[in-house]
Amino acid sequence: RTQYKQRVPVDVYLIVKNNLTKPEISFRLDMPERERNAFNGVIYNRIKQINEVESELNKQVMGLLVLNSFIPENPLALVNGRGGGTGVVEGTARKSASKLISQQLNNFAGNLIKGFDVNFDLESQDDFSTGKLQNSTNLNVGVSKSLFNDRVSVSVGSSINVEGPQQTQQASTLIGDVSVDYKITPNGRYRVRGYRQNETDAIVEGQIIETGASFIYVIDYNEFRELFHSKKKTPKEQNNSTKGK
Repeated sequence: RTQYKQRVPVDVYLIVKNNLTKPEISFRLDMPERERNAFNGVIYNRIKQINEVESELNKQVMGLLVLNSFIPENPLALVNGRGGGTGVVEGTARKSASKLISQQLNNFAGNLIKGFDVNFDLESQDDFSTGKLQNSTNLNVGVSKSLFNDRVSVSVGSSINVEGPQQTQQASTLIGDVSVDYKITPNGRYRVRGYRQNETDAIVEGQIIETGASFIYVIDYNEFRELFHSKKKTPKEQNNSTKGK
């Protein structure tokens, strides 16, 4: 039994198919060709079996990425591929993959699109809205641009459902959220914001569009109690105050 405690290299492949706006995410385990005959090929044959069962594959991917080892089989959890502990593990694996893809998309956009701040966030979670467990994946896209020496900031964002029971997108949803910030003072402490955003209302059971404006006061502090104490003026601020009298 001691020989089976020896570590062997295992490769984890993240496979992304289809368009970036509607990715199909899957995994695959493999071993370097020179290691496939280790222990008379027992480990490699087991890896091929794992690749045939999606729920077991997702579980082992999470174990290899997080724990750096395989997770022992749990017969009770494997009775139902989406039930018990396996469903939780599968969800964790999907979320880890979503974070990885989000980082790659952000790196790609940063190199390709200049002058704009572009942010991608791929969210994968369990959805029970239809009465049964389904995978739900949303691609959140945000674009922002600063103008007039950073006095004006324009942000546009949208959430696109790429997997799950709500794949039909309304026109208002595709337009997304829009906000415009204006710094009243050069340091940005006082600002005004106009916004338009889509909200899901549980009472009307649908999407509503909310528009409005807000006044924003920004303050930096290291401790909560500093909010209730006046900040001491710097020598430069004191000189400016004296000149103004």
